Amino acid sequence: PVGLDGSELNTTYSLYRNGLEVSSLTGTGNPLSFGNQTEGNYNVTATNEAGDQQMNGTAELTAVINTVTPPSSTPTLCINTPLTAITHTTTGATGIGTATGLPGGVTAAWASNTITISGTPTASGTFGYSIPLTGGCSSVNATGTITVTPAMTAGPASATPTLCINTPLTAITHTTT
Repeated sequence: PVGLDGSELNTTYSLYRNGLEVSSLTGTGNPLSFGNQTEGNYNVTATNEAGDQQMNGTAELTAVINTVTPPSSTPTLCINTPLTAITHTTTGATGIGTATGLPGGVTAAWASNTITISGTPTASGTFGYSIPLTGGCSSVNATGTITVTPAMTAGPASATPTLCINTPLTAITHTTT
């Protein structure tokens, strides 16, 4: 995006390169985004609703490449236990797409260049997740792993014997998870 403050309502901003108009938009934004133009220097004009030129200047167009850091942690936790938030820091992105691979009960949200993964997992297993960044340039996903262990269980005794004193006990077993 061009680092230009497009704060005037109903103003048309036009982008020129080598004397030819290559893009225009009407609206506001800071910075204004002129889409998929080649990086470099451009002439920019701003024309109000009445057709009067309000600005004539130059701007350098630079690509905003998406990046994302590794996860702040790769936790192992028990099912139905609140997850300590996992974060990824982003640059270039304007949001995230649909996260895949997260355990049930866990969600991802994006704000202020940070992806935050939180919740209470309701399923056990090893979950490799992927969260696509939106906006900016390039296709980048935040990825990581969350391991959720199942709840511990103990099955019933294999036997409930009645014995005489000094009589050997046949082993009693419990199946556990």
